[in-house]
Amino acid sequence: MSSQKRFSAAIIACVACTLFGLLLVAGIVVRGDDQANAGGDENPAIRDEENTAIGDEEDIATSDAEVAKRFEQEAEILEQAADKNEKYETKSIKLAGKGRQASDKFDLASGLGVFEINHDGSSNLVVRLLDANGDEIDTLFNQIGEFKGEQGFAIPVDGQYLLDIAANGNWTVAIRQPRPSVGDTLPRTLEGSGYAATSFVQLDKGLHVFHMTHAGQDRFKVTLVDRHGHPVESLVNVLGTFDGSKPLKIQKSGIYFLNVTGDGDWTIDVQ
Repeated sequence: MSSQKRFSAAIIACVACTLFGLLLVAGIVVRGDDQANAGGDENPAIRDEENTAIGDEEDIATSDAEVAKRFEQEAEILEQAADKNEKYETKSIKLAGKGRQASDKFDLASGLGVFEINHDGSSNLVVRLLDANGDEIDTLFNQIGEFKGEQGFAIPVDGQYLLDIAANGNWTVAIRQPRPSVGDTLPRTLEGSGYAATSFVQLDKGLHVFHMTHAGQDRFKVTLVDRHGHPVESLVNVLGTFDGSKPLKIQKSGIYFLNVTGDGDWTIDVQ
């Protein structure tokens, strides 16, 4: 073969090699792209949406679990409150004795406590409420001679208490702790005699008028008290018979009752 022919064959072989190389590289690239697409990156937008959906489901599951846990906690709190109300609202504490005595200790919950006492002696009757440390919480009654009556007072904290009683006759004490959820609607007429804690009334915020009468000769006092036993306003404090009225602006809607003291029949119209 001549040198010219050998040179031409070499040129053709180089061109063929170059073309083959280019085709081979192109095939690798295409095959690599196909493999990449087969590996899950075919549509990044779809993948993002799927990941977002999975995240949302996890968030919803977490949110539902938190709500369920919160409901469970609230139910437990309500159950505990119901148990506490049942313990103190339906249970009446009864004490009895004669003359000067310290009563047995008893448990009270914070809030309203209504004390009813009977005494058949002829001398002074003084009843003081003490806490477990011996500190005086309140003087509940201070009377002379035979007496029967009840009043409502605020108990500051849960705990043990006792009564310090000065008397010269037989006495009994009954203690209850009502927890009203509703009160009587207005207008309402309350009636009684002597010392009494009235039934509960619902007073809305705003002006109310209390018309009061008393047929006795001793001191007549009427005090508005909130459902927890805290005095709100003195409505009247006079000696002897009474027939009058007082307007009062209620600052907060709620359930209230009246502590009444006297020695005769009385009426209270609440408008």
